[in-house]
Amino acid sequence: MLDIPEEWRKRLEPLIAGYPIRIVYLAAQDEKTRKKYQSDFRHIVDYLAYVRNKERQKLKEYMGDKRRKVVYPMEYLDLMHAFTNDSRYVKIAESLQEYGKESEEINMCISWICWKRVV
Repeated sequence: MLDIPEEWRKRLEPLIAGYPIRIVYLAAQDEKTRKKYQSDFRHIVDYLAYVRNKERQKLKEYMGDKRRKVVYPMEYLDLMHAFTNDSRYVKIAESLQEYGKESEEINMCISWICWKRVV
């Protein structure tokens, strides 16, 4: 995978691991596979899949579902901001901090309501 100039190859090859690296394309996983994730990471993987498949209505329903819990809201919001480059996730995190809720479990609906409110 690395395009190393020949003059550097002999010096660098001993430093490069010789084992395969498995890459998982999270957004392409089917729903059955995504259901195996049990943490907040599942919300991220579901989000990526809905966006990849252009399923806007499913994404809206998913984000508005009160049954889905976010255990680590600050980390979740930070990752969502990194994936989407949407500053509204930063504003939601700031709101949670302002009200002292940054370490409390929230549901997706609260996150969605906050997201819509700061639009």
